[in-house]
Amino acid sequence: MNLQMAKPLFSYTDYRVFLADYFREQKAKVRIFSFRYFSNRAGFKSRDFMYKVIRGQKNLSQSSIFMIGQAIGFNQCEAGFFEALVGFNQAKHHKERDAHYARMQALSEGASASSAESSLLSPDQYEFFSAWYHTAVRSYIDLHPFSGDYKSLAKALSPSISPAQAKRSIALLERLGFIVPGDKGVFKVTDKSLKTGENVREHAMDKLFHSFMALAEGALDEVPRTRRNISGTTLGISLKTYDEIVNKIQAFRAELAELANRDQNADRVYQLTLHLFPLSKSDDHE
Repeated sequence: MNLQMAKPLFSYTDYRVFLADYFREQKAKVRIFSFRYFSNRAGFKSRDFMYKVIRGQKNLSQSSIFMIGQAIGFNQCEAGFFEALVGFNQAKHHKERDAHYARMQALSEGASASSAESSLLSPDQYEFFSAWYHTAVRSYIDLHPFSGDYKSLAKALSPSISPAQAKRSIALLERLGFIVPGDKGVFKVTDKSLKTGENVREHAMDKLFHSFMALAEGALDEVPRTRRNISGTTLGISLKTYDEIVNKIQAFRAELAELANRDQNADRVYQLTLHLFPLSKSDDHE
């Protein structure tokens, strides 16, 4: 039995959302379809197993992934994608998510069911988030005219990259539509941005922030104090206050972006990365 849904499986980046949509569509087609029916059909002893999975109260094991795939009727490619999707969502570490995502991407590209509505990043988009200097190159050529001197471009970044990396970065940015050649071959930055599923976007940004944090560590030793500002504050707060602080950070970032847009004398590229994370567990250990 082939999977028939309004959206292809390969367009999902959250397996719980997929299962919820599948349940809703089956419920509309088959009157007796219920969470108990779904659980029984998959072979689970617990009658509310699928309800708890969809609601985020339970995770899936390797065996339960197989059982659900059999109940839904995945073909081989769909079964592989669903397995990788579950791994991607449930992985606790960045490198593990990276491996699952790579498999999702490969299966999505090779599946006939994959379409333009896929929420996965293309190989070019994924490459963009894989190295810090792509964003730096884009920002740098927005400040300084660039028409092909890759050696100078590579040397202008801090830390410096190779001319070959600079050339690949320019080619990548052009393929993505982030830059376009203008008058006399001088590149111009466009306003185009990447659009993808929320989970994939978060994963891609995590990948990029890993690079930025490594650069920040290097800046402590290599950049004079008069040219960098790295500070921190340890706070005792509630979850409610945490949310308020996050909102203030978002508003502050927007204010800084507007300040940068008004700067008529910009001559260098800076990276601002703010960190707010727990140093202790809450009483309920969430």
